[in-house]
Amino acid sequence: MLIYITVPNTGWIRHELAGCLRQISHDGRYELLFAEANTLARPLPCARHWIINGFLDCGADYLLMMDSDAVPYSNPLDLVELDLDIVAMACPIWRPGAVPPIVLNARPLDDSKRIIDSRSDGPLLEVAQVSTSVILVARRVLEHPDMANPFEFQYDERGITAVDDDVTFYRKARAAGFRVWVSLEHICGHMKEVDIAYVHSAVKEWR
Repeated sequence: MLIYITVPNTGWIRHELAGCLRQISHDGRYELLFAEANTLARPLPCARHWIINGFLDCGADYLLMMDSDAVPYSNPLDLVELDLDIVAMACPIWRPGAVPPIVLNARPLDDSKRIIDSRSDGPLLEVAQVSTSVILVARRVLEHPDMANPFEFQYDERGITAVDDDVTFYRKARAAGFRVWVSLEHICGHMKEVDIAYVHSAVKEWR
């Protein structure tokens, strides 16, 4: 089985992610193809489509795509054996000023805005959409005719982004009959610059 591994980026990745990639490269369970991203492809959806085209051309079985600011805390290749259409590692997002300020970036099937609690929802949860920070996609998904160029922004009549590219991807996939999952046992870090005052307030509130 061949796994196509790549990081869409505009010229840099986190050094922590580089360390994870080095560790993954020693995993002997599967044949691995580490593909370079086209750093001149802008904006990011274009880079993702370059990756998808390369994946389809090489005949790989799964696409493992990791964002440049994501850091897997466990091996994402563990997800291959599940043979799911689309599965992502659980990824936290920082929402300064919101309550709570940190949530998992996933939307339940009922499209509610409830916070997914990794302690109570089980190890594997089917969702409507989830972060694409670390995502494993089966070949059958990207070969489907309705999944051509699946990452795209949608804009309102004033030119303001109404739907971002990863949400479009999940909507298209589910409309084509595929299922989307998040593994709550596989957490990835999400490296962002934060205001320490916000962090202090958040910790004080939780206490």
